[in-house]
Amino acid sequence: MYSSFARKIFEAQTSQDVSTEINALKEKLRKRKPAIDEFKVAFKQLCFTNNRSKQKHLVRYILRKFSEHYSYRYSSDYDDLTIEHIQPQSSIGNDNWTEETVGMLGNLIFIEEKINGMLGEKSYTDKIAQLKSEGCSIPSFLETQESWTAESISEHTDSMAEIAYNTIWDI
Repeated sequence: MYSSFARKIFEAQTSQDVSTEINALKEKLRKRKPAIDEFKVAFKQLCFTNNRSKQKHLVRYILRKFSEHYSYRYSSDYDDLTIEHIQPQSSIGNDNWTEETVGMLGNLIFIEEKINGMLGEKSYTDKIAQLKSEGCSIPSFLETQESWTAESISEHTDSMAEIAYNTIWDI
C-alpha cells in the first residue's frame, strides 16, 4: 500500500493530484484502523525493561510523541534522554511486581540522564518530589496519585492509549 502510494505521488502531475492521492491513502488507513479496545490491548502489551529491550525504539518513539503532544521541556535533545521506570525495575519479583507491569508504558517517562541517576531506586513519592524540585515536566497523572501501584500503572497506560488513539495518531 505504501509503495503504491509513493509511486502515485511521484507520478502526480499537479498538486491537486497529490492531494487526491493523500486523501485516498488517509481513507485506506481509516478503514484499517483497529477498534479502540483492540488498540488498548496491544498498547498495554508494549514492554521495556533491561531484560525486555526488544521494543526500546518503539517505546522511545511513543514517549517522544507524548512529550511533544504535552510540550514537555528538556534541556537535552530527545536522543540524549533516558527512560525512567517510576516503579523501579529492581522491584520485579517483589510484592507481586511483574516485569510486564514495571515495563508498561504507563510506568515510563523520558528524563535527562543526570536526573535519572539521582532518582535511582527511590520510592514513588520521593521520585515525584525530586522531579518537581528539578523543574522536570511531569505527566499530570503522576502528580495526582497518592501512591503508585500496579493498578495506577494500568490505568495510566489505558489513558495514554486513549490519547494516542484519539489525538496523537488520529487519522
